[in-house]
Amino acid sequence: MGDLIKKEIFHGHPADLEKVKKEAGDVLHYLAGIATLYGFSLQEAAGMNIEKLKKRYPEGFSTEASMKRVDVK
Repeated sequence: MGDLIKKEIFHGHPADLEKVKKEAGDVLHYLAGIATLYGFSLQEAAGMNIEKLKKRYPEGFSTEASMKRVDVK
């Protein structure tokens, strides 16, 4: 998937939505397999991510807040 996006963004190739969809499906399949292997659900991972972002950006995301993050050195 990264190669498709790289070619579109940096090399000026036209977007191929069907190829991106197929690659996204592969990524989702692998991600679901990893979650199963380690005993958590994709819903749990998404929920943890949402809570992390709420703490990181309590006023909502902004470019300025992203640049001034205190949790990254």
